[in-house]
Amino acid sequence: MPDRSKQWWSSLLEILERELQTTETSEGQEGWALLRAEVRALAEPLYRRFGGELPIEVDDLAQEVMLRLQSPAALRRLRAAGSAEGYLTVVMRNHLLDLLRRSRLERRWQSAQTSPRATPDAPPQEDLITLRRALARLPADDQELILRRFWREQTIAEIANDLGEKYSTVSVRLFRLLRRLERMMAP
Repeated sequence: MPDRSKQWWSSLLEILERELQTTETSEGQEGWALLRAEVRALAEPLYRRFGGELPIEVDDLAQEVMLRLQSPAALRRLRAAGSAEGYLTVVMRNHLLDLLRRSRLERRWQSAQTSPRATPDAPPQEDLITLRRALARLPADDQELILRRFWREQTIAEIANDLGEKYSTVSVRLFRLLRRLERMMAP
């Protein structure tokens, strides 16, 4: 991939921002094609670094990143980044890590569904039933919070970012929610 200057990136981003504000132009379509080629070129080495463990093809990865870039806010963040290539690489890496985490969780879920838990530290079946009933009595937003934190294994910061709330708000909600579950499950 050729080494692009900041000026090259700046002029490309100007074209794309204008194209998003107006109707499609041939200059804008050429700009998106150039950006797509750059994203594809950046995606290949990153894709190879992750190895064969990925549930996505390199073209699909590039397409996902392109979809994330098609808003004025995303283009502003790309422009504000010190290095456009660095910013795009971080976006791709985060997307790949998210995909890996989801595929691992899915495999874990499928294996848990096909084989009974036989580990010595597994909670007794009665505790699981009690927990399931307690969770069912919670409001949907509290159930979602538990799902994100303990099933999807998202950090509190990730959850706060997704929900548009402060870290401390999510942390306190989660703490209170766990205490509430404890009381609901107490004999």
